[in-house]
Amino acid sequence: LAAHCDRTYAVRAHLEVIAAEMVALEAGEFDRLQINTAPQSGKTRTATEWGAFWWLCRHPTARIVIGSYGDDRAQAIGKHIRALVATYGARYGLDLARGSTAVKDWDLTTGGGVRSVGVGSSITGFAADLILIDDPTKSRAEAESTVKRDATFDWYTADVLTRQQPGTKLALVQTPWHVDDLRARVVKQEGLIENGG
Repeated sequence: LAAHCDRTYAVRAHLEVIAAEMVALEAGEFDRLQINTAPQSGKTRTATEWGAFWWLCRHPTARIVIGSYGDDRAQAIGKHIRALVATYGARYGLDLARGSTAVKDWDLTTGGGVRSVGVGSSITGFAADLILIDDPTKSRAEAESTVKRDATFDWYTADVLTRQQPGTKLALVQTPWHVDDLRARVVKQEGLIENGG
């Protein structure tokens, strides 16, 4: 979808893998996905921004939560998704609802929408169909802080996971910074096996 709509989008081998895994998540092959790549690899643009837009094209009533390390970062992602809807949405039956000018929380005329929150921010009152957590850790320095890692994991378990409803899908998109970061704790908590390390 990204390559079809945006001529500046460069398809690369690892982005094709990310796209294929997002398709499998949507198809119900699994309900949890981790995407772990180096910084500046296109993971946010592909999985979170275009991924959320693609998801809304297929599920126009879907409620999507975007989470990131801070409110500003999460809202910037939400703004990019909203811009994709404004630019390309009409082709796929998507229109922004009247008054949906906020970057934190916006809706579609079809009932779907996006809420963007930073780590530590509440998601109360918003039941999610899809949760995309993109870079919950800002930097190596933040990853080295036990206090920050604990706060991020507490937010994930107390706020993010309580937004689930039957059938909710969740993708964690991040750079692996630490052996005890959110990615690692989720694998340990859920008894998962990481493919590819």
